[in-house]
Amino acid sequence: MGGSAAVTAMGPVVPVGDFTVNLSDKEPHIVKTTISLELLSEKGALVMADAGWQVRIRNEIVLVIKDRRLDDLRSAEGVLDLAQDIKRRVNALLPLVEGQPPVVRVLFQDFISQ
Repeated sequence: MGGSAAVTAMGPVVPVGDFTVNLSDKEPHIVKTTISLELLSEKGALVMADAGWQVRIRNEIVLVIKDRRLDDLRSAEGVLDLAQDIKRRVNALLPLVEGQPPVVRVLFQDFISQ
């Protein structure tokens, strides 16, 4: 059979939406992506249902992406680094849920950089 690693149940997934963001390169480059956030629990989903939080989360994601250069996003490792930075920044923004940061994972449904 497979490895001994325990599989944890997936938390609720909340779509954040589509993003088209200019990158910080001197040359004009953009990222177009659709992002969802996997959350720790349904309580996190309730926080994210508030329109005010949605606007702040989208703003934070745009700022994180905008700081990148095209070369930063050419590899899977670069995109995973972006996901970790988005997770860290959004968790810093949101209130703790049950004493823990609410965002478990950033999920890209599509990702185009040009």
